[in-house]
Amino acid sequence: MTTITLGTTGAALRAAVQALPICRHCEGCQGADPTNPDPVHHASIELTGKCNHECMFCYSRVAGDAGTLPEPGYYGEPDPQAITVSQYGEPLMEPERLLAVLREAREAYGNVRLDLQTNGTLLTPALWERLEGLVDLCMVSVSAADPTHHAAVSGADTFDQLVQALSLVGRSRVWGIVRVVDMPGINSDQLPAITELARRTGMDEVMVHQCAVHADNRDRLVAAGLDLDAVAYVPGLVMRVARAAEETGMRATIQGCVLSTLRTMDADTLPYLVKDSLSEVPRLKRQRAQMGKSACGKDCPGCPMRAGNP
Repeated sequence: MTTITLGTTGAALRAAVQALPICRHCEGCQGADPTNPDPVHHASIELTGKCNHECMFCYSRVAGDAGTLPEPGYYGEPDPQAITVSQYGEPLMEPERLLAVLREAREAYGNVRLDLQTNGTLLTPALWERLEGLVDLCMVSVSAADPTHHAAVSGADTFDQLVQALSLVGRSRVWGIVRVVDMPGINSDQLPAITELARRTGMDEVMVHQCAVHADNRDRLVAAGLDLDAVAYVPGLVMRVARAAEETGMRATIQGCVLSTLRTMDADTLPYLVKDSLSEVPRLKRQRAQMGKSACGKDCPGCPMRAGNP
């Protein structure tokens, strides 16, 4: 079993998990309530499974290969607190459709918080001008702090476009989150530089995820250098994030569902906590439902935003 490293004590870990903030995106999510026995993520609008990247850790690709990729549509309850657009695929692949569903969600649910999740590389100043008034929060995926590492992880030469997106979001009134998948042996040593990039471009927060390893991407990740034992060792993740925040002065944290659970644990338990990083095939737990009217306000037969349509 992995044990305490780098002089980390139970008291230090306990202090760190109490000091790390709950990510703005995780506010209102069932997962942030450790007493909920079977939580689900925020409601989501899924647009497409397509993406302009081939990230080595991507769960959308795994879901596509396994046949569990969700159909386009709304997945949530009639009165959501927040809606993520989207959990699968790259929503900016279909910008006009994205704009339409954001307007429809606002019309249907009023002041619901709308969280856009994107890799950012298709975001232009003109498109952001149209999106900025429709979303409340924008999560931009960042896996590296320089062009070489970015290309290795994402399979695309799009680092300059990524930095432009961070600057567009960072200068706006929208709450900007840099979303990082932590991959020890591949990009963990980049975390301070990624956090500094977030600070420099004006982003508001960094949220770091434990890498989810599936049978379909395990060999690919290990071949790239992923340390499976280090992925599973939660105290290592906590301290990496806490140190990056301290070094840069940037607000940084981990997933709210994980952090809320860690806060319930004592200092004797935390140093030995190992969380299985091997995951089942990804699938949405929520059911597809009708979102207000149709995505664009019309009632066209076969619209994929209407429940029950193919």
